[in-house]
Amino acid sequence: MKAVALDAVKIMAAMSSRARSGISRLEVFSILDSTNTYLLQETQVDTPSGWVCFADQQTQGRGRQGKTWHSPAGSNIYGSLLWRFSPDYDLSGLSLAIAVMLVEALQHYGMPTGIQLKWPNDIWFAGRKLGGILLEQAQGGVVIGFGLNLRLPRDTHFSPAWIDIHEITGNIPQRNHLIGLLLDSLFTQLPVFATQGVVSFLSRWRNYDVLYQRHIDVQAGQRKYSGIVQGINEQGALLLCDDQGVMHTFYGAEVTLSDL
Repeated sequence: MKAVALDAVKIMAAMSSRARSGISRLEVFSILDSTNTYLLQETQVDTPSGWVCFADQQTQGRGRQGKTWHSPAGSNIYGSLLWRFSPDYDLSGLSLAIAVMLVEALQHYGMPTGIQLKWPNDIWFAGRKLGGILLEQAQGGVVIGFGLNLRLPRDTHFSPAWIDIHEITGNIPQRNHLIGLLLDSLFTQLPVFATQGVVSFLSRWRNYDVLYQRHIDVQAGQRKYSGIVQGINEQGALLLCDDQGVMHTFYGAEVTLSDL
């Protein structure tokens, strides 16, 4: 079945008037190298907050740590948002807060229970990756990139570690409507983060935390740690009790579940 085209009017129709008022520009493209790259290249010091772009396909989609984000045409949601915070504002835990916003939009969309969050920024379902977040600094602002799997082609690039909304629900995803719900959640809750920080999102994150009390491996720079996750602290950092009983705090690292 041919994918429904991205449509800015339909996207806006799924948003509340409050959220729509925060959009300074909404663009949709048939193809881009990367939505994050596009905003990073186009953003100037005076570019207003609230610029959003989506692409039907990405030729050079990116994830964290320079990883490639598989981005076939019409199969997923690939979007980026430019947001500005007050100068010197503490952005600790921003990716965690955004993950909560996206999950709550998915629930509003009608997703079944079972959505999980894997620190620091992956959305999982049934132990498989459903989506992810990529944050990058841009001319005094932050480009918030996010991707969600809707209906992935089962081709040579497909990984059994991925899952999509079509597999979960059995229904053809309503892409424009879901994008509108995602933006509605972001535009109504990012101002909350801007005044209260990650603290107001921590209890909600913990409801979805797939790592809590799990044995994991952590790659931080050139060092590797193994141990049991003790949750996250008030800044959104991962707490790990290693196999020797020593506590560690990680603000950024690569995490792999070792108890699967």
